[in-house]
Parts: sequence; C-alpha cells; structure tokens
Amino acid sequence: MKHCAFTLVVVISVVASSPASAQQYTSRRSGEIVVLQDTKNQTTVSIVPSVGNIVFSMTVKGEDILRWPYGSVEEFKARPALSGIPFVGPWANRLDERAFYANGKRYAFDMDLGNVRGAIPIHGFLSTTDQWQVIEVRADGKSAWVTSKLEFFKRPMWMKQFPFAHTIEITHRLQDGVLQVLTKKLPT
Repeated sequence: MKHCAFTLVVVISVVASSPASAQQYTSRRSGEIVVLQDTKNQTTVSIVPSVGNIVFSMTVKGEDILRWPYGSVEEFKARPALSGIPFVGPWANRLDERAFYANGKRYAFDMDLGNVRGAIPIHGFLSTTDQWQVIEVRADGKSAWVTSKLEFFKRPMWMKQFPFAHTIEITHRLQDGVLQVLTKKLPT
C-alpha cells in the first residue's frame, strides 16, 4: 500500500484594527486549556486538547466569534456536541453508509464498538477524544502556537474502524489576528 502524508490548512481571519504598537504574542497552558494571545490585534484563542483538541473560544476585541453553548469545559465533557472549531476525523461530513471505500476496497464499521454512532455516520469519532498530547506551547515575536499529536495507530478500537496506521499533528498558530490550523497526517 502506498503511504502518503497530507497537510490541510484552515485559516480564520478577522480584521481587528488597533493603534500601531509593538506586536506581542503570548501562549500559556493552564490546566487543560491552552491560550494563545495577540495583544496588538486584541485576539485570544482558547483550545482544550484533552477534549478533541477543540478551539472553544476566539475573541476579537472582547467579542467571542465562535458558537460555544457551554458554561465550562467540564460541562462540554459531560455532554459533548460539535461547536467551536473541532477536528473531525478520520473522515469529515456524512458517509453514504456504515462503511467507507479506500483503494477499491469496502471497509465496514463494527457498530458494536460504539465509537461510530448513527444510522449514517458523520464526522468520524475523534472530535472529543482525550488522547491528544501537547508537544509544544510557544510564542515568539511573530506568533503564538500550540502543537499537539494524536497517535491513532496505538488505539486498537480506532484501527479496527479505520485500518490505516498514522499520527495526526495539529498546530494552532495565531499571527496578526489570524488563526491558522495546520493539520498533518503522517503514516506510521
């Protein structure tokens, strides 16, 4: 089987004007939450790697621009649903059946495992996983970022549903008021 890596870049841009001043970026981890901040553009991004590596808040000039119907991360953990900026995988969108096709072969889901739900599966089964590992939280004079990885191949229940060994790396980078989400899927 031919192995390949791919990169997906999602950019969210919000224009936020501010007086000319020195650019300042910060990144910090406080418990489960990673916060990236761009003070010049008055933009703050909050991510919770332990619940699907989801971006749950992005504020620009004090206004949150994301849908987040929860009062806390604990409430989200208790009854998760898609909101914020989630990572959906190993597939996105709705499938036509309880199976998928790759390289001309049909792969049927084992519905008894419980990680694929619904009559017609949608958005994979990784959107709320607690298996993300934060590998870097940094800031410099140009941006603030956090990089996390998910070692898919180490989870037998996941490999049974999607039998392609890989590691996923996501970098959330805040630069000039723009959040960039860089996703790498690396064969292992």
